[in-house]
Amino acid sequence: MDRRQLMQLTAAGVVLATMKGHVMTSASAASANARDIVLVHGAWHGGWRWRHVARLLAAAGHRVSAPTLTGLGERAHLQSAAVELDTHIADVTAHITAEELDRVVLVGHSYGGFVVRGAAARLPDTIAQVIYLDAFVPEHGDVVATYAGDARAQEIRDSVAHDGAATLPPLPAAAFGLSDPAQAAWVTRRMTPQPAKTYLQPLDLGGRHAHPPHPAYIACMAPKLDVFDATRARIKAAPDWRYVELQQGHDVMVSAPELLARTLQELIGS
Repeated sequence: MDRRQLMQLTAAGVVLATMKGHVMTSASAASANARDIVLVHGAWHGGWRWRHVARLLAAAGHRVSAPTLTGLGERAHLQSAAVELDTHIADVTAHITAEELDRVVLVGHSYGGFVVRGAAARLPDTIAQVIYLDAFVPEHGDVVATYAGDARAQEIRDSVAHDGAATLPPLPAAAFGLSDPAQAAWVTRRMTPQPAKTYLQPLDLGGRHAHPPHPAYIACMAPKLDVFDATRARIKAAPDWRYVELQQGHDVMVSAPELLARTLQELIGS
């Protein structure tokens, strides 16, 4: 029985056979391997997008939360000129602190890669691992807008100069690889505009440039988004990273939650 089959049995609530041949119940295995997992969404979305994956991870024994970033989702009414990248990083660090989470596995999707990178730098003793899901993996001083190209970055700057509370309208659900009409409709009716300043503030790592142990990257390749090409190539070539490709679209937590939950469990701590 290979590792993937073992993980499938665990998620199904059967038994987990260790590599040494011992057998324990799935409940005791979950207790031994449980983690505090914080799922961070990307632009235009909210904590709602993780609903199915969070349920599966919780069933496997993990303590799972999916905070919604300021100005988005059910917190869209808090959108203002004050919302920038640091606001979203503070959302996540405050959530972790308030919930008294420990040995945290941070999962950042898409734009959320900027957020979890910043949060890990601010809570180095609390974050055990960061997993990037089809996300940017920025360095100190990076700006989200520059990944979209010079012309788009200037367009966003002009919008903010004209209106400090400017927002970016959501992309069509099809842009996130959702071909199923029901799934696309579910996402479309929940998406909200993204605060534009989040795309313009440089990431400040405060001198903590190193990644937490066991960094991992999950790339969604069917279809792939070209905006992540440079990031994927860089991480794939890094010897200290785990790199996994899934034949799913960008919103894999919607299109294939079971696959994503299994993949995350396989990467946690590895």
